[in-house]
Amino acid sequence: MREVPWDVIISVAATTATALIYRGLQREASVVAGAKQLLNEKDVLTAEPGVFAVVQGLARAHHDNELLSCGTAGDIKAILHEQVLQRHYAKWSELWKEWIRYSQVLTTNFRSIPFQVCSLVDDKTVLAHVPPPSSTPADLDLDTVNVSFAPSSDKSFAQGIVEVFQSERQLGLETIDKALTPNGHITVLGEVALGEKGLVQLIRPTKRLPYIISRRTYADIVASRVFSATVSKYVMYGCLGGLCVVLGRRLWKWYQKWQVTQKRGGGTPLFWNAAIFSCATRVVRPAKRALFAEPPYCAGYGHICRAQIDAH
Repeated sequence: MREVPWDVIISVAATTATALIYRGLQREASVVAGAKQLLNEKDVLTAEPGVFAVVQGLARAHHDNELLSCGTAGDIKAILHEQVLQRHYAKWSELWKEWIRYSQVLTTNFRSIPFQVCSLVDDKTVLAHVPPPSSTPADLDLDTVNVSFAPSSDKSFAQGIVEVFQSERQLGLETIDKALTPNGHITVLGEVALGEKGLVQLIRPTKRLPYIISRRTYADIVASRVFSATVSKYVMYGCLGGLCVVLGRRLWKWYQKWQVTQKRGGGTPLFWNAAIFSCATRVVRPAKRALFAEPPYCAGYGHICRAQIDAH
């Protein structure tokens, strides 16, 4: 049964995967770095629909009565609101001989309204309108505006006994409110589109382009994308170097086996073929055959047969 070269297969798969990841990250970094910047009202008026653009400024609602109410008393107004409900519990550790606390996210609720991005220079100049996202953007770090904790103190005696036997105690529920408040810095990268009354909007790109809503500046976003592409490139080079080492190791083992075979009078390597060396292989028989004549010899691969010597 032939040996399966798992080391070669794994090395080739890792190199291919990292190469594809590097190609995707490099393409995203180049697209983000080449986005058209909408800095003032002139850039907004000359922006063509379908162009990938970036705008950064202050986030504001179209109307103040559209703002979302969040927090324990509902006194905090927000444009984007995310509420996270976590369960806190403790487990008994046999290794450390103590109770260790853990947390688990139970539910996540996200709400948003349409908002507009105003210029940092003149806050009365609206650069673009952004439709409400359906979920929390991956690049958006919302501010924590409220945290409330409800302890599990009303447990019965039987429930406490059950928790001891299960080695797990319920500590309580924690509610975390995260929000993007008005006049907060925002950066949006998307596709330019014309909405109602000729308003310039930045929507999710119809092509395979990134849609980014972040609190960071445009320069920081570009730097992070370039850094990710650079790291993936060196990881790809490392996997490629590992593949070269694996192939070199297998070739060296093959060469050692071939040397042992040659010393024992065995055959030749698989790729040493008569077709490559253009050495004709023929069978030469002696002119006179004795009673105990030796069998015919092959005159291939550059060797001189004994039958040829006898014939001469």
